Amino acid sequence: MANEFKIKNGLIISGTLPTAPTENTVLVIDANGVVKTKEAAATSGTSGSSGSSGTSGSSGSSGSSGSSGTSGSSGTSGSSGSSGTSGSSGSSGTSGSSGSSGTSGSSGSSGTSGSSGSSGTSGSSGTSGSPSYTAIWKYNSTQGALPGVGEFSLGSAWGSISAGSTDLAIREVSYDPSGVNWSTLFSGLNSNASITLVSKTSTARLAIQGFNSIGDEGNYYLFTNMVAFQKTGATPSNGEEFYIDFGGQNGSSGTSGSSGSSGTSGSSGTSGSSGSSGTSGSSGSSGTSGSSGSSGTSGSSGSSGTSGSSGSSGTSGSSGSSGTSGSATITNLGNNRITTSTGVQGELNAEANLTFDGSTLTVAGALSVEGNTTLGNGAVDTIIINGRTQATNLGTGTDDTVLILDASNNIKTDEIDSRVWGSSLVDGSGAANQVTFWSDANTVTGANELTWDGNELAIQGVLTAEEKNFDIPHPSKEGWRLRHSVLEGPERGVYVRGKVTNDGIITLPSYWKDLVYEDSITVQLTAIGKSRAHHVVNVNTTTITVGCTFGSINAYYHVYAERKSDAPLVIEYETK
Repeated sequence: MANEFKIKNGLIISGTLPTAPTENTVLVIDANGVVKTKEAAATSGTSGSSGSSGTSGSSGSSGSSGSSGTSGSSGTSGSSGSSGTSGSSGSSGTSGSSGSSGTSGSSGSSGTSGSSGSSGTSGSSGTSGSPSYTAIWKYNSTQGALPGVGEFSLGSAWGSISAGSTDLAIREVSYDPSGVNWSTLFSGLNSNASITLVSKTSTARLAIQGFNSIGDEGNYYLFTNMVAFQKTGATPSNGEEFYIDFGGQNGSSGTSGSSGSSGTSGSSGTSGSSGSSGTSGSSGSSGTSGSSGSSGTSGSSGSSGTSGSSGSSGTSGSSGSSGTSGSATITNLGNNRITTSTGVQGELNAEANLTFDGSTLTVAGALSVEGNTTLGNGAVDTIIINGRTQATNLGTGTDDTVLILDASNNIKTDEIDSRVWGSSLVDGSGAANQVTFWSDANTVTGANELTWDGNELAIQGVLTAEEKNFDIPHPSKEGWRLRHSVLEGPERGVYVRGKVTNDGIITLPSYWKDLVYEDSITVQLTAIGKSRAHHVVNVNTTTITVGCTFGSINAYYHVYAERKSDAPLVIEYETK
């Protein structure tokens, strides 16, 4: 074969190998042990079939067995004794000596192994699966911002994300579905959690694997220092919607190719001859057995006695005799009349002025009742008094005396203001803690917008005054008081103040986004320690970014803004 050369172990490489192989060219060994080239597929295919197994080598011949030793003679058996005590056992015979074992034959040499078959090509890889999207959050592009409702933010700008230093903050409440709180899911994640963020509208994608720690910050969770990440696609814009998946699924893998064919196996070596076996020793004689003893008889059981008879029951006593029936004479008979005694034995009188028809008791005359009296059922009955009433224990009273029911449900007299019978009384209405005011010439009323609980005066609305002060006991001078007046200006002003360092982020109260006009925000910065050129980089209703031309950021700040209102504040107006 032209241009061939052999290397270690007889491998032959053909001189016909191409001079300009492609990226997918591989070297293979054919069945004759020659190295050749072959073009592999761009994607992995199925593996080749397994090669046939080589033939097994012949087994070596077995060695001859050694001769067996002679067996010893057996001892004589002892005779059986009579029953009762056991006899002594006979002595055992001695065992014969064992014959010596033959030596084992040497093992034959092993045959050489056959060459291995070529490996098949690998199968193609499967496609990646889509994330199991949980919900949608909006991207807050401000670096290190506290995420608002339905938002997430990063500790670094999208283009500067780095492992080991970039944090991820996610609000517990998602944007879509809105109002859903995910704190239970977040609390169950550990530091090995994977989080995938996929833009809904662009190619931006961020896959994160593992964090240094995970912490609950109240209304959002902070995933600190992402361990590893993969970022692809475009840089997202502020407010861009992202699907966030906690533990995404991977695509299925491609099938593996079948294994190449196996080489033939070498022949096995011959086995050595076996040694001869030794002779066995003779067995000793057996001893005689003792006689067994006899068993005793068991005693008989006694008989049980009979039960006694029950006694007879006594007779019942006789019943007493019944009394004689009496009779009475009723005078003044009439239907429904109630009878009373006349004082004469055997006579009754039917009272014409006291009748009962089965439902109504009628008394025609005076009724005198002593003791506690209950008239009617308070839930359903009505008591009607047609005549004049008089209570001897209530007193005579005056023109302004009225009857009242006291806390013990007793009817008593009381004197009231004579204006009750006139037209000068004040009408009124209201509720607990409401401050009363005149709603017309003779009516006072209250409202929930103006209340006083004994400690705090609450006003829901506008307070207008010529002067607004607070006046308190003097904190350092006994017997004195301290008075300050309220700061005034041509707007409904609000402010926050504090200190800004390090990252230069001033985080405004979460309620400012709904409280103030964004274009009314102003910032004042005062350097701390030494002069620095601080400046404002960016302002919104959530955060303010501060920069410094030279030196580190270290300053006090005042932030002012105008509070939102349904109508603008009228500063100058003409009196009526």
